[in-house]
Amino acid sequence: MSLAQILAIQHVVSERQRGVATSLVPFFRTIGGSLGVGALGGILSAGLSRHLGTAAESARRVLSTPSQYTSSTPSASPNG
Repeated sequence: MSLAQILAIQHVVSERQRGVATSLVPFFRTIGGSLGVGALGGILSAGLSRHLGTAAESARRVLSTPSQYTSSTPSASPNG
């Protein structure tokens, strides 16, 4: 938050409400950022699903149950 925003808000409100008004700015910026990230994440997810088609479903299965797709044999030790 910039100093100009803080000073503008403190100038507009009464002295009695100055602390509340000053603290609400970063609060609402945080809420707005969270909602924006959530909304844009949903849009990105929908777009990827639409463009990837069946590959997206395959990737979802692999990521949700990785133990089915990993090797059961131990890997060779480089120090062997």
